[in-house]
Amino acid sequence: MAHLKLPALNQLGLNIKKICWKYNSTNYKQFRALIINDFNIKIDLWMQKNNIDLNLKKEYEQVLLYWTFINYKKEKQLTETLLNNGFNWAQPTNAFVDTVYKIDLLAKKDNIVYAIQVKPSKTNTNNFNYKTFLNACNKLNLVPLLAFKKHNKWTMINFENGEMIWKQK
Repeated sequence: MAHLKLPALNQLGLNIKKICWKYNSTNYKQFRALIINDFNIKIDLWMQKNNIDLNLKKEYEQVLLYWTFINYKKEKQLTETLLNNGFNWAQPTNAFVDTVYKIDLLAKKDNIVYAIQVKPSKTNTNNFNYKTFLNACNKLNLVPLLAFKKHNKWTMINFENGEMIWKQK
C-alpha cells in the first residue's frame, strides 16, 4: 500500500471512532453498512479537493474504516477487561485526544489515572510517537501505559520504565 495522505480530523466531517463506540457493532460488515454511504460521499469530496486519485478509495477505506474498527474492538475488549478486574473506571478517549496525544483509553485504579496506548504486541511500537504520548501524560499527570495481548491475556507496562503494572489472570 502506498503512503496515503490522510485527512485531518475536521476535514472529513466524520468521527469514525465515535461512531464505532456509539453503535457498538459486533463485526466490520455491520459497522461498514452503518457508515459507508456517508464515508463515500465525504471521502470522494475530500479526495477531489486534494487532487487524489479516486482509484485509491479502497485503500482509504481500509485505513480509515477497517483499521479504526479493529482498534475499536481491541480498545473495547480491554475496557471491559479492566472494568471486570478491579479498575474503578475505564473509557475511550475522543478522536482528538487519540490522534493528537496518542492516548487510546483512560483508566483509574487505586486513585491512579492511567493513559493507555493499545498495541498488538509489546514490540509493535516502531512508528509510535513516544515523545507526544509521554509529554501529554506528564502534562496531564497521567501514568503512561502500553497495553498488549500475549497468549490471549492483556498486559500493561509503564511506558517510561518498562515496569509491569497489570496483567490479566
